[in-house]
Formats: sequence, structure tokens, C-alpha cells
Amino acid sequence: MAILPDEDRSEELVALARLLAYAKITARLLDAEVAAFCIDSALGAVVEQLSATTEGIAGLHNIADSTKLLPC
Repeated sequence: MAILPDEDRSEELVALARLLAYAKITARLLDAEVAAFCIDSALGAVVEQLSATTEGIAGLHNIADSTKLLPC
């Protein structure tokens, strides 16, 4: 597998974080607490990697804003 340039990597990490945020909310709505916990752990790892990049910080704010609008 090829390594992506930093800008593309940040965009892909933001997309992955959005996917995981949606999956976490869905798991909670389904009362699948173990799944929600595991997804939350994965989301934390992605956020940690993303926070190390300048482009990723803007993406983190977008993810945080979008998850506040959804019911938990």
C-alpha cells in the first residue's frame, strides 16, 4: 500500500473520523454499548493522529460540530 502525501492523509483521517463518529452515535442509539466503546477507542486513536497535523485541527473542529447536532 502506498503512503499518502500529508495533505491527502489528513483528509482521509478526517473522513475516517467522521465515519467513526457516525458509527459511535448509531451504536449508542441501538444500545450497543460494547460496540460504542470500541468505536470510541478507534475514534480516539484517529483523533490523536489527526491532531498532530495542522490540516487535521480544522477537521477536528468540523467533526466536533457535526456530532453535537446528532442525538447521543
